Amino acid sequence: MTAIATKAEPTFDLPDDVRLPLAIAIGAFVGAALCAIFTNVPRRYREAGAEGLRKLLSDGWADSETDALSKVAKNRLSVLGSARHINRDKGWALLSAIIFEALAVAALFWAMLALLY
Repeated sequence: MTAIATKAEPTFDLPDDVRLPLAIAIGAFVGAALCAIFTNVPRRYREAGAEGLRKLLSDGWADSETDALSKVAKNRLSVLGSARHINRDKGWALLSAIIFEALAVAALFWAMLALLY
Protein backbone atom coordinates (compact mmCIF):
# COMPACT_ATOMS: atom_id res chain seq x y z
CA MET A 1 0.00 0.00 0.00
CA THR A 2 2.94 2.30 0.62
CA ALA A 3 4.04 1.99 -3.01
CA ILE A 4 0.58 2.98 -4.19
CA ALA A 5 0.32 5.84 -1.70
CA THR A 6 3.69 7.35 -2.69
CA LYS A 7 2.86 7.98 -6.35
CA ALA A 8 3.83 11.27 -7.94
CA GLU A 9 0.39 12.70 -7.21
CA PRO A 10 0.38 15.18 -4.31
CA THR A 11 -2.49 13.50 -2.43
CA PHE A 12 -3.73 10.00 -1.95
CA ASP A 13 -7.36 9.28 -1.17
CA LEU A 14 -8.06 5.89 0.33
CA PRO A 15 -10.88 4.22 -1.62
CA ASP A 16 -14.06 3.63 0.34
CA ASP A 17 -14.06 -0.13 -0.28
CA VAL A 18 -10.67 -0.41 1.47
CA ARG A 19 -11.68 1.37 4.67
CA LEU A 20 -13.74 -1.48 6.19
CA PRO A 21 -11.09 -4.21 5.81
CA LEU A 22 -8.41 -1.87 7.15
CA ALA A 23 -10.58 -1.02 10.16
CA ILE A 24 -11.13 -4.74 10.77
CA ALA A 25 -7.39 -5.38 10.49
CA ILE A 26 -6.56 -2.63 12.98
CA GLY A 27 -9.16 -3.90 15.45
CA ALA A 28 -7.97 -7.48 15.07
CA PHE A 29 -4.32 -6.49 15.57
CA VAL A 30 -5.31 -4.62 18.75
CA GLY A 31 -7.26 -7.67 19.94
CA ALA A 32 -4.27 -9.92 19.22
CA ALA A 33 -1.95 -7.60 21.10
CA LEU A 34 -4.23 -7.45 24.15
CA CYS A 35 -4.63 -11.22 24.26
CA ALA A 36 -0.87 -11.71 23.88
CA ILE A 37 -0.18 -9.23 26.69
CA PHE A 38 -2.66 -11.12 28.91
CA THR A 39 -0.64 -14.31 28.44
CA ASN A 40 2.43 -12.58 29.89
CA VAL A 41 0.78 -10.82 32.83
CA PRO A 42 2.16 -12.29 36.05
CA ARG A 43 -0.48 -14.36 37.83
CA ARG A 44 -0.68 -15.68 41.38
CA TYR A 45 -0.26 -19.41 41.49
CA ARG A 46 -1.39 -21.19 44.61
CA GLU A 47 1.60 -22.43 46.57
CA ALA A 48 2.62 -23.55 50.02
CA GLY A 49 3.35 -20.45 52.06
CA ALA A 50 6.27 -20.15 54.45
CA GLU A 51 3.97 -19.42 57.41
CA GLY A 52 1.84 -22.50 56.72
CA LEU A 53 4.92 -24.68 56.42
CA ARG A 54 6.26 -23.34 59.73
CA LYS A 55 2.93 -24.13 61.38
CA LEU A 56 2.96 -27.62 59.89
CA LEU A 57 6.44 -28.23 61.28
CA SER A 58 5.54 -27.06 64.76
CA ASP A 59 1.98 -28.47 65.03
CA GLY A 60 2.12 -31.51 62.78
CA TRP A 61 5.52 -32.99 63.54
CA ALA A 62 3.97 -35.73 65.69
CA ASP A 63 1.45 -36.74 62.98
CA SER A 64 1.53 -40.27 61.68
CA GLU A 65 3.21 -40.95 58.35
CA THR A 66 -0.19 -41.48 56.75
CA ASP A 67 -1.51 -38.12 57.96
CA ALA A 68 1.66 -36.32 56.86
CA LEU A 69 1.54 -37.90 53.39
CA SER A 70 -2.13 -36.98 53.10
CA LYS A 71 -1.39 -33.32 53.92
CA VAL A 72 1.47 -33.24 51.40
CA ALA A 73 -0.71 -34.83 48.71
CA LYS A 74 -3.54 -32.33 49.34
CA ASN A 75 -1.07 -29.44 49.07
CA ARG A 76 0.41 -30.76 45.82
CA LEU A 77 -3.05 -31.26 44.34
CA SER A 78 -4.00 -27.71 45.26
CA VAL A 79 -0.83 -26.31 43.63
CA LEU A 80 -1.32 -28.45 40.53
CA GLY A 81 -4.99 -27.45 40.19
CA SER A 82 -4.09 -23.77 40.45
CA ALA A 83 -1.33 -24.05 37.84
CA ARG A 84 -3.58 -25.93 35.42
CA HIS A 85 -6.38 -23.38 35.77
CA ILE A 86 -4.08 -20.41 35.16
CA ASN A 87 -2.28 -22.15 32.28
CA ARG A 88 -5.64 -23.02 30.69
CA ASP A 89 -6.64 -19.34 30.80
CA LYS A 90 -3.31 -18.33 29.28
CA GLY A 91 -3.68 -20.99 26.59
CA TRP A 92 -7.10 -19.68 25.58
CA ALA A 93 -5.72 -16.13 25.49
CA LEU A 94 -2.85 -17.24 23.26
CA LEU A 95 -5.21 -19.13 20.92
CA SER A 96 -7.41 -16.02 20.76
CA ALA A 97 -4.36 -13.89 19.90
CA ILE A 98 -3.49 -16.26 17.04
CA ILE A 99 -7.05 -16.15 15.70
CA PHE A 100 -7.15 -12.34 15.91
CA GLU A 101 -3.83 -12.11 14.09
CA ALA A 102 -5.01 -14.47 11.35
CA LEU A 103 -8.16 -12.35 10.97
CA ALA A 104 -6.03 -9.20 10.72
CA VAL A 105 -3.83 -10.70 8.01
CA ALA A 106 -6.90 -11.87 6.09
CA ALA A 107 -8.42 -8.39 6.36
CA LEU A 108 -5.19 -6.84 5.05
CA PHE A 109 -5.27 -9.29 2.15
CA TRP A 110 -8.87 -8.24 1.46
CA ALA A 111 -7.85 -4.57 1.57
CA MET A 112 -4.98 -5.14 -0.86
CA LEU A 113 -7.27 -7.00 -3.27
CA ALA A 114 -9.82 -4.19 -3.05
CA LEU A 115 -7.09 -1.62 -3.66
CA LEU A 116 -5.49 -3.38 -6.60
CA TYR A 117 -8.57 -4.63 -8.43
